[in-house]
Parts: sequence; C-alpha cells; structure tokens
Amino acid sequence: MDRLIMSTTHVPYALRQCIYAVNNATSHAAVSTALCRLRWYLVVTAPVAPIIEQLNDVPWQTAIARYVYISSGLFSC
Repeated sequence: MDRLIMSTTHVPYALRQCIYAVNNATSHAAVSTALCRLRWYLVVTAPVAPIIEQLNDVPWQTAIARYVYISSGLFSC
C-alpha cells in the first residue's frame, strides 16, 4: 500500500520506478508499459510539478537508449 501511495503522490519516486521498470524489463511489452506510465506522469503532472528538473535527476538516458537499441535490432531483418 505504501508503494502505491508513493507512486501516485510523489512524482520523483514514480519517475524512478518507471525508469527502474524500463531497466529491468524482460520483454518489449514490459518496456512499453513502463514508458506508457512514464508518459502519463509527464503529461498529467507537467502543469503542476517542475517535471523536467525531476526527470533530469533520474538516469533515464541509459534506459531509453537500451530500449531504442534493442527495438531497432528487432526491425533490421
């Protein structure tokens, strides 16, 4: 229950959880779900919170780069 409360009320925690989910995903669907959730936080909380500054505090570039690299490899046949 505490994790649910933190993920809905504390944006930095929620962002970290999304990036963690991308890093630890075992399938393309899991990454897509995590990115969808991340996009939701960016859209819904952007007017309320300084989301860009909070996103810069999370190491998201490596996670997204890995996803893009793997995704591009899937379609290079």
